Amino acid sequence: MADKPRLFGAGAPRVWSVPAGEDFLRQFATALAEEVDLREYPDALADAIIYVPNRRSARALSLALFLAAGEETILTPDIRAMGDLENDEAPATAEAMLSELPPAVSPASRVGAIAAMVQTYYHANYKTDIPPSSALSAAQELARLLDQGHLSPSAKWDQLPNLAQDTQLAAHWEGSVRFLEIITGEWPQWLSGQGVLDPMDRQFRAARVTGEGWIRNPPETPVIIAGSTGATPAGRELMRAAIALPKGLVVLPGLDSEISETDRLSILKEASHPQNALLATLLDLGVPPEDVVQWPGAMQTARRVNRRRMIHEALAPADATADWRDTLDQMATQSKVDVATFAATALDGLSLIETPDEASEAATVALLMREAMEEAGKSAALVTPDAGLARRVSSLLMRWNIRVPPSAGTPVTRTPAGSFVGLCAKWAVDPADPVLLVSVLTHALASPRTGVADLEMYFLRGPRRWRSLDDLAKSISARHEIEEYPTFRREDQEKAVSLVRDIERLFAEVKADLSDVNILSGPDGLGRVAALAAAISQTPMPWTGEDGAATSRLLEFVAEMSSYLGSMSPPALADLVNTQAAQMTVSAGQTEHPRLFIWGPLEARLQSADRLILAGLNEDVWPKHPPPDAFLPRHFRRDLGLSDPEDRLGLAAHDFAQLACAPDVTLVYA
Repeated sequence: MADKPRLFGAGAPRVWSVPAGEDFLRQFATALAEEVDLREYPDALADAIIYVPNRRSARALSLALFLAAGEETILTPDIRAMGDLENDEAPATAEAMLSELPPAVSPASRVGAIAAMVQTYYHANYKTDIPPSSALSAAQELARLLDQGHLSPSAKWDQLPNLAQDTQLAAHWEGSVRFLEIITGEWPQWLSGQGVLDPMDRQFRAARVTGEGWIRNPPETPVIIAGSTGATPAGRELMRAAIALPKGLVVLPGLDSEISETDRLSILKEASHPQNALLATLLDLGVPPEDVVQWPGAMQTARRVNRRRMIHEALAPADATADWRDTLDQMATQSKVDVATFAATALDGLSLIETPDEASEAATVALLMREAMEEAGKSAALVTPDAGLARRVSSLLMRWNIRVPPSAGTPVTRTPAGSFVGLCAKWAVDPADPVLLVSVLTHALASPRTGVADLEMYFLRGPRRWRSLDDLAKSISARHEIEEYPTFRREDQEKAVSLVRDIERLFAEVKADLSDVNILSGPDGLGRVAALAAAISQTPMPWTGEDGAATSRLLEFVAEMSSYLGSMSPPALADLVNTQAAQMTVSAGQTEHPRLFIWGPLEARLQSADRLILAGLNEDVWPKHPPPDAFLPRHFRRDLGLSDPEDRLGLAAHDFAQLACAPDVTLVYA
């Protein structure tokens, strides 16, 4: 039996791969702990630097190292998420240089400033003022295009005017090119004037500076990039530097080691292939795929190997699957068994459930997770990009008093504090609106007030014949003189008038009545909304708890963003608050279940469970097709050197392949 390869030392491989379907973090932590004898030396990794894809992976790796050390106290390494390269906790060798990088522009300022440029463009070229919501929508598309440019180091924005002149749509593109000058000309000038950088640009610069610092002063401790596909320029910069260090490693997730040279060349041209990002990364690093070594500890049973072969072949490009019968024969021959035996072992532990609709899909998933609870110690995880399905399954599990919160969080607008402030933003625009009036007064966070039910039953139903709260109070007082209404007592009438007058005084005290205000600044309007929410709520005010803190951040974000847009109408401001609330998510502070989990594909990266349920496998749900580009046709993007939108499909396919190769997998779709 061959000796297990060493991770560090002279001649040790620098690029490794954990096969698809394996518990990445457990295997990674186990081999690393054995290499440095972590049980004997708890501080052996104290100075190590390990990058993982996201914060959830970082937390899970800390736990995996603790378990690998025999659940003894250890000094954990410096574990960082790849998306956090721009934070202040830079490696010691690059700390001084990183501190010299300009700060990144805040997300709110970024989209707000671009939206202001969009408004200026339309006013200058078309003599029209577009509403803030339209300007923000265009700004978000431009910001997305900026990010794609930063993900494409070879992007050539200066070629855009030439492309427009060469196309048959020159008249149309003349205006489009002028519009895109917002991000090719005005935006860089704005950044320079403010002394800030685009977030993704700063992330790339931080990675480059960090790598240069490592090369100049090589750390003697391990530097490991684990679980990243290298899909971003920043990630590849770190990988390139890491493999040049004495104890630098790159550990890839799920590289298919059986791909032929011919197939590799074909896959590099197919952005939607699950192996495309990995092979492109190896090509950029100058590492031949055959030099990548399998990480110690991977299961090599026929069942596991055949499953990987089957899944990899199933996700091959469509034109490569025409001869699938011959391919099946070849895979069976490689495994030295007949086709029936190969298929049986490959599909052992893989189930497929088709449900008639989304409700049945959620119920099926909930039952599968509940079933896992019957076996002591067994864990199960639902993985789906469908947030609605995740919430529905979480709610269904509550029937058995099983609390499994979705790890992706809840939209702020669906939280108590977020929904309350969103309602108050709309209510400030029309305080006498009967639906909003009742919705706010009966909200869980509103201070209890007597007479709300009678007010709604006797005086708010039917056609609205009032404009303001004052009109409503007078209408209630005169009800018996105008027409017949449901039976109510004089006492009910007086209480209803008193309640409306109390609300009217409250609005006057906090100056929150915006019904007669044509335009106002965003920060001023949001200040009034916040004051209204605080005044109408019961103590503690709606800024406490996880959702309260998120709602506070929401108002700060909208205030900062709207400060660039000048004055706007109150309805437009209320729309901004509720639109942004739907886009922000928050963890409700619920404790994770010890054995059941609900993950999105991003949260599921590098993680595993005894039973994996992959649900939402419907067209344009998983995978989600890239949205059509609002500004550039596909061939223009290619000519400009921008990344292919199909890259996202490739990463989604890679996530699916990683999960589908696990021992116990159930695929569910409606």
